[in-house]
Amino acid sequence: MLALVRRAAMQSMENIENVRQAFASQNMWCKELGLPFTARLLAGLGEALEHTSATGTRIPGWAGQSRARFATLM
Repeated sequence: MLALVRRAAMQSMENIENVRQAFASQNMWCKELGLPFTARLLAGLGEALEHTSATGTRIPGWAGQSRARFATLM
């Protein structure tokens, strides 16, 4: 049982890191496209994302691609 809990925690942390990387990539593209507010918002979200928060438990489990290319948030 403890091994399952540890594995779930590790997977959650890996998922959060993937989301952080997706936010960082999106941040870069927003800067390139002249969208400073959205770039700052994504940078802040990536930094604040923690697996212990309500948001941190929901975002990594979000369905769909986290690294879709050319899908800029505007």
